[in-house]
Amino acid sequence: MSIMLIGKKCDLAHKRAVSKEEGGQFAKENGLLFLEASARTAQNVVEAFIKTATKILQNIQDDIFDVTNKALRSATGVHKVQLEEEMVRSLREVAVVVKRVQDVSTVNTHI
Repeated sequence: MSIMLIGKKCDLAHKRAVSKEEGGQFAKENGLLFLEASARTAQNVVEAFIKTATKILQNIQDDIFDVTNKALRSATGVHKVQLEEEMVRSLREVAVVVKRVQDVSTVNTHI
């Protein structure tokens, strides 16, 4: 399983209750992915999804998540290679969206 711990409102450093280091250490000790994000500035919002999806794909490729399991395969009708291909295709699509969001964010900060 891939779980992402997100420290929110990182744009409000003056109101910080938990340091980035503490959050990162907690995530490491508990086997979690970690990022700090801000919805207001869009910092790391999309990256959180990409990082989580990338970890899921890595787990599939490393056989940590066994998509060849008979019960799973019969329930989903998906084979490992098909799932890997779909994940890669989805990550590419997300990358295109991320680029567009970054372009829009850059334009909005200059208005």
